[in-house]
Amino acid sequence: GLYDWLFRVKELINLNHFILYLVLGLAGGIVLSFIFLLSEWFIGRIKGEETHERLYRNDELIPRTPVQKRWAALINLSASVMEEILFRAYLFMALIFVWNHWIWAALLVSAIFAFVHTNIQQLSATIWIFITSFFLCLFTVKLGGLAFPWGMHLGVNLVNLFIFPKISERLFHER
Repeated sequence: GLYDWLFRVKELINLNHFILYLVLGLAGGIVLSFIFLLSEWFIGRIKGEETHERLYRNDELIPRTPVQKRWAALINLSASVMEEILFRAYLFMALIFVWNHWIWAALLVSAIFAFVHTNIQQLSATIWIFITSFFLCLFTVKLGGLAFPWGMHLGVNLVNLFIFPKISERLFHER
């Protein structure tokens, strides 16, 4: 059992087409982030909320100074790779071995992943994190590696830290 699990984990750390999958994952993360942004905007419109208020719930998490931006980028880079190794490689592969089907393992890993992020996120963000984690598990299984999920994770985080705040401020900030 342990040998099979470690073999599965080792297989996820493959370098075949690493750059290609990483870049495709980044693009996928950007697309997924924009889908979430549009969904949040649409939900806010239905609920009658101000768009700026809905998108700036976690204003204190957004890096402002150049030093904060550098640290945020470095932390994002290292945290996303470590989270993919911890959640998708070790935990997910262990649960697949236990349940023998990836969907149940993906649901549990995604719930745990979302729960770990709840201390800094609102409920809607936690739901998007759950959905993102499920996609990361799906791509881990279907592509047999961590490069695409890591790129996707990195893309989602970078867009949410650096691109959306600027877009939101320019488009939705009350003047």
